[in-house]
Amino acid sequence: MGIAQLVRYRITILQEMYNSMTEEQKEIFSQYFNPGGRRTEQTTEDSDIGTWKDSVVANAHTLELLLIQDSLKEVRADTKTTAFVRLGETKKGTLENNQDHDWYSVNVKAGITYKFLLKHANNTDRLDPWLNMRDTNGKIIKSDDDSASDLNSLIQFKATQNATYYLDVCSWRETSHGQFSLSVMVV
Repeated sequence: MGIAQLVRYRITILQEMYNSMTEEQKEIFSQYFNPGGRRTEQTTEDSDIGTWKDSVVANAHTLELLLIQDSLKEVRADTKTTAFVRLGETKKGTLENNQDHDWYSVNVKAGITYKFLLKHANNTDRLDPWLNMRDTNGKIIKSDDDSASDLNSLIQFKATQNATYYLDVCSWRETSHGQFSLSVMVV
């Protein structure tokens, strides 16, 4: 693969990352980035993909840093969370303390039955994961503690409408913390 192909591939991936951002993330990003002069024919790794409003060149590396910095922020525990999980995806995270709750938005489609699996990521933390499913207003509609094996949580849910719900990752009785993985599957 030549440098030009590598740059085009990298820009394509970054565009997919941008497309998967929430509207709030896109709004924050657009305050700094003007997507005007994408030039994929460049032959260097620092190919321009836009211009900062103050005329400083923004390259693919800058976009990567912005997206990575955003992903390292603490996951909110309310309906304004920017964290999300998609069908077929597994997200990894950490409950930093016993009272920590991390909310992930998930888009569901009417008529489809979903499985949401929350697992502790390793045996050294001994996280006892608890999963709450919350409606569009943040109200708990389902909860699970140990339906999956080895203290892990599993919620099965048939969507009756197209909507955004929230998966609230926490620990049983807020008594443990540690690393976890959250997966979304179709039954």
